Amino acid sequence: MENKEKILTLKRNKIIVHLCGGCAANLCEKAIKELRFLGEGFAEFEFSFIDTSRNNYDSIEQVGPLFEIKRKATSLKTEISGSGGDRAQNAYDAMLNIPDYLESLRITKRETGVYHLVVSSASGGSGSIISAFLVETLMQKNIPVIALMVGDSSDALKLRNTQSSLSTLSKKAVSMGKCLLTHYINNADMGSSLTGNEDKANAKIKSALTILALFLSGQNDDIDQADMNNFINQHDYKGLSIPAGIYTLSYHSGNTDITLPDYTVPSVARTLRVGNEDVNFNLDVLHHKVGRILSENAINIMGNNLPVHIVASNGLLKEEMKRLTEANEKSAQRQKDLVNCNLEAAKHAVYDDELGIDL
Repeated sequence: MENKEKILTLKRNKIIVHLCGGCAANLCEKAIKELRFLGEGFAEFEFSFIDTSRNNYDSIEQVGPLFEIKRKATSLKTEISGSGGDRAQNAYDAMLNIPDYLESLRITKRETGVYHLVVSSASGGSGSIISAFLVETLMQKNIPVIALMVGDSSDALKLRNTQSSLSTLSKKAVSMGKCLLTHYINNADMGSSLTGNEDKANAKIKSALTILALFLSGQNDDIDQADMNNFINQHDYKGLSIPAGIYTLSYHSGNTDITLPDYTVPSVARTLRVGNEDVNFNLDVLHHKVGRILSENAINIMGNNLPVHIVASNGLLKEEMKRLTEANEKSAQRQKDLVNCNLEAAKHAVYDDELGIDL
């Protein structure tokens, strides 16, 4: 059967993108929204926003509906005061709103050919709170979900928040016996405005999600629904003992050797190629499967990047904990230096005998 005839018999899958908070709205505006135009051979994208207010949503192109978090925890009693109490209130509100949000989208159970991508900041803010409860609820319903998290290691506080967010997701995955795939971005090098670094980062995000949409399209030969589902939750593999927790995704193009950071341990991988072209795959993984791209549109869009590989690895939390330890040590030293500066200043303070005070 010709490729054109065969692809007509294959249903095109869907990726529902849940954009949580301001960081996700910004990322959608600058990178993700363009993916809706990929067409045949790629999964169809559907966008939905969830935030505590309309401020971020009103400043971008509205490519999907907004669900605004409502205050529900009015009787919440907590011993935490100040900003800690505010965070507890926001967290409880987010948790109570998630069922209403999913109901507004008519998402009640797992659907064949439908996948979910949850996007948010990991370094603090409402998005990281909302996304944690949303990912948890989707995993509870056994709905295939992947997280896209934007962390930040530019200072100790942001890195601590990032590590906390990733640890929370990993703990939730472990408690439910799931392997949560996460596309992780470190925002430290992106800059706060539309700089060259941010442009490069957005280009990498678009490239990575394009490969993900290609893999999850449902329009490739030799990669069936079970292959896609088992890759998303590797814990389901029969005969393999892959521990539950958070796993990072990496994407690789062409037939050159794949190099991963030293701290990562790859687990499973998928490759998509054109026809029967040779594939160079040098990683030692527990499971690897090669599929064939049927769509001429997809082949044309991917161009010379084929074949493409998508790899799941463990080790991100170990690396982030190492970074956090180093950042905490630097932060402690900086605070010590500041105290020493104050002590030095006090020694040289001018004392006014008449007033009886230090000037």
